Amino acid sequence: MAAACSSPDGAGEPPPTKAAAPARVEVAAVDGDALIDTWTYLGQVRAESRASLSAGASAEVLSVRVREGDAVDRGALLVELDGSLVEARVNSARASRSRSAALLSQAKRDRRRSEQLGAGIVPRQEIERDRANAAALGAEVRSLAAEASVAAVEADRHRVVAPFAGVVALRRVDPGDWVQQGAAVLDLIEVEAVEVFVDVDPSLLEHVRAGGEARVRSTDPSRAPQPGEGGGEGGALAIKATIAGIVPALDTVTRTAKIRLRPERVPPWLLPGAAVRVDFAVERRGQGVVVPRDALVIGPTQTRVIRVKGEGAAATAEPVTVEVLATAGARALVTGELALGERVVVRGNERLRPGQALELVADALTSADGGRSG
Repeated sequence: MAAACSSPDGAGEPPPTKAAAPARVEVAAVDGDALIDTWTYLGQVRAESRASLSAGASAEVLSVRVREGDAVDRGALLVELDGSLVEARVNSARASRSRSAALLSQAKRDRRRSEQLGAGIVPRQEIERDRANAAALGAEVRSLAAEASVAAVEADRHRVVAPFAGVVALRRVDPGDWVQQGAAVLDLIEVEAVEVFVDVDPSLLEHVRAGGEARVRSTDPSRAPQPGEGGGEGGALAIKATIAGIVPALDTVTRTAKIRLRPERVPPWLLPGAAVRVDFAVERRGQGVVVPRDALVIGPTQTRVIRVKGEGAAATAEPVTVEVLATAGARALVTGELALGERVVVRGNERLRPGQALELVADALTSADGGRSG
């Protein structure tokens, strides 16, 4: 039986182990220490000027000359209240002032005549009386002039005019309504000039400044940009904006800082009250090195990259644990035991074992910015 199970040429012995073929991989170089990261926040569009116009007096509404959506010029009369009583006061004050002014003129002439004739002809008491009468009438004229001015101001409060050019957003009264002083009658907004306000993490303030740039994008994914509206990535509506102001204080509730942006122009989709996304470009430098995102092997507890150790036929895989600080497009900023110029695997890195032999695909090397080089 032993003879039957054996073979004189050794065929019963196990075959020799065949060496595993090197894994074909594509690599890229660790090529920098700076990354332009994008921080995105939700912002709100507001009109630069918005006013809730109120009645300056308690009176009946005589006329409302505008409706919602009407464009008005600065100084245009919008609402008129019944000011008949105050108009009567204005007319009475003006008439009294005119009468007193005429009496004052006569009193001044009498005083001059008495003073010219002198005490030898006109008794001193009469001269003093003419002087006192002229002084009293002068004071009365000034008082009546002030009263007429006050009455004119009160009359103006019965007229609501536009403080700036804009569009009527809300009409609150109609003719015949009775309004109390201070009650809102119209809302007016300026639509030709808007601003964007955004609450941001306070750590962003280290990377932005007044006069810097940001990008404002529409939150509506269904709208494609029309000619002249501006476009962003993926065909989204987008426009450049300048950082007009930074509030160097935190909200006591949200613990966020406020940034005010001024768009370079106002396209039709940038309406007051709209929610928008605001992108800030943040440069991350000196915190790590930059590798392609394809080089990251993300596990349940850690993230690794596969570094190429050795050259040519002696190239092997060496896992290196890294921490991802930021990503932008096809690039990632990481910290770990990596140095500039070292090569990492970007294709075929999912199943590599430590020390596994590698065959580098030289004609498909990938640079860290996602491009290909031959």
